[in-house]
Amino acid sequence: MKRKNNKSRNQAATQAAPVAPDLSRSFVGAALNRLTADMGGSYSINQDIKQDLPQLRARSRDAALNNTYVRRFIELMHSNVVGPDGVSLSVQGLDITPRKGQQPEEVYDPISASIEKQFWRWAKPENCTVRGNFEWTKVQELVMEAVVTDGETLVWMRRGAGFGPFNFQLQLIEADHLDHNYNDTLPNGHRIVQGVEINEFARPVAYWIWKDIPADFGLTTGFASDRIRVDASELLHIYNPDRPSQVRGYPWVAPALLPLNHIDKFRDSVLVNARIASDRQVYFTQAAGATFTGQAPNSQVVEIRSGPGKQAILPTGIEVKQLDWQQPTTTFDDFQKSILRGVAAALGVSYNSLASDYESVSYSSARYAASQDQDYFKSCQKWFIQAFIRPVFEKWLETQMLTNGWGLNIGIDKFTKFSNVNYRPRAFGTVDPVKEVTSEIAALGAGLTSWTAEIEKRGGDPEAVFKQIAKDKKLMEEAGITPSLLLNQGLLQAQIAAESQNRPSNN
Repeated sequence: MKRKNNKSRNQAATQAAPVAPDLSRSFVGAALNRLTADMGGSYSINQDIKQDLPQLRARSRDAALNNTYVRRFIELMHSNVVGPDGVSLSVQGLDITPRKGQQPEEVYDPISASIEKQFWRWAKPENCTVRGNFEWTKVQELVMEAVVTDGETLVWMRRGAGFGPFNFQLQLIEADHLDHNYNDTLPNGHRIVQGVEINEFARPVAYWIWKDIPADFGLTTGFASDRIRVDASELLHIYNPDRPSQVRGYPWVAPALLPLNHIDKFRDSVLVNARIASDRQVYFTQAAGATFTGQAPNSQVVEIRSGPGKQAILPTGIEVKQLDWQQPTTTFDDFQKSILRGVAAALGVSYNSLASDYESVSYSSARYAASQDQDYFKSCQKWFIQAFIRPVFEKWLETQMLTNGWGLNIGIDKFTKFSNVNYRPRAFGTVDPVKEVTSEIAALGAGLTSWTAEIEKRGGDPEAVFKQIAKDKKLMEEAGITPSLLLNQGLLQAQIAAESQNRPSNN
């Protein structure tokens, strides 16, 4: 019995003893020690933005004005996301007719073409914005640049008789109008978070904006203005959130500001050193007992004026010494490239595109970099269309239906039909167009793709392309030209070009 009691006590002690956690299996990134003491932390994206947004925005705007690489990134977004002609669209209003035992028939409604035509009339500067000085493509560029430098922008869709012949114009508003310090809880249960009024599901329902902002009048203290509430259905708050609960945007260039500042400062230091070194500064040493003519025996400083090509005769005992300023010119390029690669990674583009540096770039590297850049720009295009282009067009169309703009005579019940739109951002070429076209022709012949899909991939309007092809064929036939012969000749030339590129060189 005694042995049994000891065993029971040992088991109880074992069960009661706490088990020490196995720290070797915890997150190393969360460890607290001397090696991680200087690592930062973040708990709330909204709190971080509230605290740092003014400084981030000020530095980003300064970089957009003065930093060559930030300016380059903005131009890349202009040319690749917006494109030279902006985002175009094709209204696809279809009448669907049921057919017994067959697929429903889709018939294109010609009113779609009329809607497109009127939209491009509205896109002119005098109709597009309340100021009357920005056409539609320029508005897209301004919105894109504001998102890059400010992280967000506001577009008020103004409607009514006082807003142009289409009763619809855009008012572009700087993000400063949305007060990030305004936080409150309203009697209806809504909360205001950094100027954004949200409901119980955190859905924006309104925006509280300043009628004026201090920066417009050079005021920093004693500034007083009125806030106005604008319903979320009338005002677009355009930003690209990184977190589900994020209510404000921050500059896209934020991660690149510090390394870009390092490049600027290092470049300044190298430049100053180079200028000092180019002056070839000298000083004199004087042996004991040697003096210049007229020099006091205890004089400490001797100055000789010199100039380009001038010579001076020095007395006995005076020796010339040259200052040799060492400068790290040999490491400057490597340092700059190393930093810029990190900057390019933070911004989402390739180093070659950001730095405009294509020296010693191989064909395969160029093709891979171009492919990566295009994927990034396509992703931005998709976001840009959903965040800005589509809401503007749909609000414009709704306004025309409600006001019977330009004699449209279509009720709002047809809104769903005519809001079916293909948005076409700029398309991208390929590094090797001959091979690309050859593969597309093969895919068409094998039935793996369609003419419409290939035309849209290139940013074209299939309907317009088919109409133009039919028109061209008719003109060629009238001139005695056989279109099929030209097509076959083009295919033959493409195949010859592709074979010549694949043929190994004798060298």
